[in-house]
Amino acid sequence: MSEIMLCLISWVSAQGRGIALRGDAFRQRRICKTTRLQFIAPMSASQTTNAPRDHEGDVEREFSLLKQKCVPCSSKELRPMTEGVAKTLLSQIPEWELLEIDGKLQLQRRWKLKNFMKGLEFFKNIADVAESEGHHPDLHLVGWNNVIVNIFTHSTGGLTENDFILAAKISALDCKELMRKSIPKAPAVES
Repeated sequence: MSEIMLCLISWVSAQGRGIALRGDAFRQRRICKTTRLQFIAPMSASQTTNAPRDHEGDVEREFSLLKQKCVPCSSKELRPMTEGVAKTLLSQIPEWELLEIDGKLQLQRRWKLKNFMKGLEFFKNIADVAESEGHHPDLHLVGWNNVIVNIFTHSTGGLTENDFILAAKISALDCKELMRKSIPKAPAVES
């Protein structure tokens, strides 16, 4: 059996759904080691419309960020993504903002905690996720209860898929008991 056929079989059994991968992206996922692979799996129309695009504009894949694992930042294939790609992925992490700070695209999200100690506890929860992913955000505790998290890949000076994976996993933390309850606004009274 040819190397490409073996890679295709490995890919199908490992993925179980339609994901398009080209050359480097395919090898980067450690599914196939061939150097000339240019296979793209069939995708439905909705997948190609909603899927993020790679740096060359080709559809790379549709994925669930929570199911992904960050790749080591020392990887030579890790490059910052364009703002357009980042905006496409941003829809998968509600409440996060895309900002340019010091010339670098970053993700940012803010939380208001019950108190200072709850802010530190939230930092610990984020740190556990960051350590398990091997990717670390910038954490800020401003005032006594405002947490700001900035995420970007320091080694590339911009955003990579790792940043979106980490943001999704931070957003998935169950931390309602740490958050400050918002006071419902009284309805406006017409006179």
